[in-house]
Amino acid sequence: AAWFGATDSEGRELAVKQGGPGMSLDLKSKATADAGKLGADAELWTFNEASGHWELEQKSLLKVDGEVAPNTAARATSASTQAQRRQPRKAPRTKKGKWKKGDYEDDSDEGGTIDGCMSPEAFRQAVARNGEKTLTADITKLGYINCDLAYHHPQRAVMLKGVVFDKDRRPLEGVQLWSVGKEYSGRCPDVTGGGGLFGAMIAQFDSKVDVEVVLQVPSADHRRLSMKFERGAIGKAPKASRELLDFVEGTYYLEAEGGRPRWSKKKLSKELPDVSVVWCEPRRQWQSQVDGKPIYSRVAGDGGAEGTGDGEDIGLPFGGSWRPSPVVFGSLSPAVAAEELPTLQALRPMEFMTHTFGPFTTGPPGEFVDIGELVADASAPAPVS
Repeated sequence: AAWFGATDSEGRELAVKQGGPGMSLDLKSKATADAGKLGADAELWTFNEASGHWELEQKSLLKVDGEVAPNTAARATSASTQAQRRQPRKAPRTKKGKWKKGDYEDDSDEGGTIDGCMSPEAFRQAVARNGEKTLTADITKLGYINCDLAYHHPQRAVMLKGVVFDKDRRPLEGVQLWSVGKEYSGRCPDVTGGGGLFGAMIAQFDSKVDVEVVLQVPSADHRRLSMKFERGAIGKAPKASRELLDFVEGTYYLEAEGGRPRWSKKKLSKELPDVSVVWCEPRRQWQSQVDGKPIYSRVAGDGGAEGTGDGEDIGLPFGGSWRPSPVVFGSLSPAVAAEELPTLQALRPMEFMTHTFGPFTTGPPGEFVDIGELVADASAPAPVS
């Protein structure tokens, strides 16, 4: 699927005028498909955001390399054209000058296609051909558009099942999966459940597919960090401190300062305070600061920090064990502040690591295919089959 939208010079969204000719869509694709195997036509679909469903376009003609594809829209257009042609008129009079009762002529064409429509065989050859193809259509609405050879499942599809573990054979739950066609252009999603199991990943029958396991892992790139409160309530902090705490959470970007790293939040207006994470050499600690005031701090190497804190090794600020500073807890005792105020952690940005397994053979339609165990190691480079 692809998103198509339009805006004016001031960034306001535009829509296709109702009753108008629509908007011309011109796409290039190298995807291939076996239309004969699937027994399906290439249909154009639009997404209805109100209902949350895909809707079949029955008026927009789809063209492949300039020729009309034989699908629902082509047949509907043909039927409409024939209905317009089917204007019955009285037959000529007989020699006696009388009309024959019920004698009318009909010059309609019952061929079922419109002029310029390619034959089913020509269409199958066109979509199976390697190389770039041009797909064009006049669409009557903007948003998500999809061009698919849809087929009914489970009667015509295969359901893949299996289990996903990490390198220590711990089941991975809530992990994104994709079945990816090797002999066709198509992807279908699934997500692992309890015990790392999955069992509803759709794939095309009698085909070869890869399975992608997508893991979310901390990035090795430290140019960005995110400050996030773990637990506790900001509301328990003194009022003046609560206003400062509101600025702490968010994304920070690395800057250079005196040979020591410094991360700062981007200001959307001049009125906002300067918010940063900096190294304080006199106290040998990382500090989360708002306009130069230390709000939270963390000793280098504390609580599993990335670095020992010994000598010049100050490590990096990522991790937990950030403690509220006196600026935050004010009249609260350090013990009460540590117990009741929100705890803070510095997080690395997350990135997606894709492990590819396969190829697997799916088998006949309507079957469940067990592809077994998939072991994804988040600490190692993603394997590619």
